[in-house]
Amino acid sequence: MDFTWQYWLTGLVLTAVLSLAHGLAMRQRYHKDERADIFAGDPTYRPLLITYCFVLGMAISEAWHHSPIDDGIPALFFTGLVTVIAARLLTSWAYKTLGRNYAPTAYNDDDSHTLIKDGPYRYFRHPIYAGNFLFLVGVLQLAQAYTAWLAMLPYMLMLLWRVQVEEHHLDQKFKDV
Repeated sequence: MDFTWQYWLTGLVLTAVLSLAHGLAMRQRYHKDERADIFAGDPTYRPLLITYCFVLGMAISEAWHHSPIDDGIPALFFTGLVTVIAARLLTSWAYKTLGRNYAPTAYNDDDSHTLIKDGPYRYFRHPIYAGNFLFLVGVLQLAQAYTAWLAMLPYMLMLLWRVQVEEHHLDQKFKDV
């Protein structure tokens, strides 16, 4: 494991690039007034996004500075590939199940929003978050990014915060259900 400054600097630059790319995508998807309404009330959105991009940036950085396949393709590469595929399948299933109930933030005050209890939500409460977490685990395995595992700590803390905020909001909104 090598804790050189190049990993961290490249990882931070890639974090900024990935965060800006996401911001541009959101600009295309939502009108300016709609963006202000959607994202203003959720204190977890940006920190979660930035820490997610930080993990990806660190994984890419470490793979870039030290190719994971220099010494041949290790078994961990295949484990990572299977994990990434399973994570994307889980996330896609969850998005499909949510349909119009999906909101990019922890809050959704739309009156048509209903509590979903089927699909992957039948088995656990936050399959999108679980899928995103598993995706990052798979990417770290694919990239053989050992240093980048340290970047998972802030992401996990932000994810736990997001889950608490969302749970509180859902409890308030669906207390009668």
